[in-house]
Amino acid sequence: MEKIKRKSNPESKSLLSCYNFTPLEPKRAKKYGRIEKRSKSIVSEEEPFLLEYEREISQLSKHLSRKITESLLKESQKHPVEITGCIKKTNELFKKQRVINNSILVGFKNVDEIIDKIAKSPADFLILLAYCSKPLECPFGRFSEKCEPADHPICNKCSFRNIVLKTKKIGCQCFIVTKDNLMFSRYLLPRFQDFIQSKKYKPLMTVGCAWATNRFLKAAVIFGSTVIAYKFINGSCKNFKDYRKAEIGKMEKITKLNQKNWQEINYILDKAIRKIQYIKNHKHD
Repeated sequence: MEKIKRKSNPESKSLLSCYNFTPLEPKRAKKYGRIEKRSKSIVSEEEPFLLEYEREISQLSKHLSRKITESLLKESQKHPVEITGCIKKTNELFKKQRVINNSILVGFKNVDEIIDKIAKSPADFLILLAYCSKPLECPFGRFSEKCEPADHPICNKCSFRNIVLKTKKIGCQCFIVTKDNLMFSRYLLPRFQDFIQSKKYKPLMTVGCAWATNRFLKAAVIFGSTVIAYKFINGSCKNFKDYRKAEIGKMEKITKLNQKNWQEINYILDKAIRKIQYIKNHKHD
């Protein structure tokens, strides 16, 4: 496909200018610097999709370090065709998303499909849990990604206990989110880089507040995940100010999830464990 140079015109400049770190507040603009503009040479058919990708990264830049943001932007420079495909597919998946009982399914028709995906490739499954649901008296510290369920009165009352124990049986990854940078650098960015090469979507389950879910859901799908996201029913962050406080551990409330949602999560994990065991037992049949 023939490449063309971007013509210099006011409309094009105004489009690109909105993907810079400005207009962040001065302190954050100074900290993060500016997002460098993409190469002037670009395939015209891909341009609107690459601009959509950059817009999404620009919105995330408030939550991420400059290093991670630059890594995400470089992907569009290195793999414009693949990124275009990511955006197209993401838009298709969001048109078919389903909302059921405080949960959102993107890329899944139902929980049975999720169970099948987990059972076929347990190591590809990732669960992200917000730390704000941990008990205030957590023996490992509430503002901590560490969770090693023990026979302890506090652990026995914790909603995460069964989830963490079951993920160990499944052999998948489970991460308690305290800071967005850790979540992206350890999990989402590597998954994204793998997705660009493999084109293989991996299942992701998230438990968090509505504000964060609305903020990050589309990015998670762009980065190669099919998602079931559960939203808290109370105690959640209401805005960016609340979220920033939570990110430094200043979250006094305990967030709560609908009991039916916890039951569904446990149902999914239990069924996946049984299915994985069944596959192992009949592997050589």
